[in-house]
Amino acid sequence: MQALKQGIVVSTTRTDSTGEFRLALAPGTYTIVATNSGGFQSTAESDVSIRAGQTKKVNLIVDTGIR
Repeated sequence: MQALKQGIVVSTTRTDSTGEFRLALAPGTYTIVATNSGGFQSTAESDVSIRAGQTKKVNLIVDTGIR
């Protein structure tokens, strides 16, 4: 998982075994992107605005493209 601000990666983390993740971010607007260590291009991202002291839930659906 990556948090981008104006296209620059400002924070990264991994999901846990249930797919959940946490990022500690300063107030601002970010694009949250699901990244893949297996080499596939990400298909899931979401723009979020964070206020001071706020917790925000982001749900991303990742499509591997495998059919």
